[in-house]
Amino acid sequence: HICNFYGDRQRHAYEKAQRTHEAKRDQELQRTVIEAVASVGELPHPLVTLPSRYFLELKREDMWDDLHENCREAGMLQVFDTMSHVRNAKMDGAFIIFFSYECISSKVGPNEVQLEAMKSALVELANGAGKSLEDMYIWLDCISIPQRNKAMQAAAIKSIYTFASVPDAMVLICPDSQHVLTGEPASAD
Repeated sequence: HICNFYGDRQRHAYEKAQRTHEAKRDQELQRTVIEAVASVGELPHPLVTLPSRYFLELKREDMWDDLHENCREAGMLQVFDTMSHVRNAKMDGAFIIFFSYECISSKVGPNEVQLEAMKSALVELANGAGKSLEDMYIWLDCISIPQRNKAMQAAAIKSIYTFASVPDAMVLICPDSQHVLTGEPASAD
């Protein structure tokens, strides 16, 4: 009986320590989730988009290192400063598309094949959602992320997870292409 008594005490102490450890781990996980949700609740950097009327006019030769700034200076960008600004725009009919693609050259932005796939996807999404092209806004890294101001660039890059939570559609562009430098095929694989 003495062995059972000490064995039971040790087992109970171990189980209590394990429950305490699990409770602390659960609290830490809950805190992490709450912080993550809170960070997505507001925009750490403005969400910068390009209205589709301008996007559809883009050509590959328009892709340069400071495309964001040139679009901004031309008054082409639609900037959403807060999540409530985004929600209000969506209630008014805005449809935001987040394009992701594989960079396959040393040049900024998508190649010709990728850009055309994006334009086709834009039109297809507008038709499928019953939206006018005037309601469509594009998030694309080379347009939406500042290039000249490195602090703003870093803030925008750190905000990509938040930006990715905002759009009505996220489109991964992976048409058959070739890496310019390696000659390797680029695709959905």
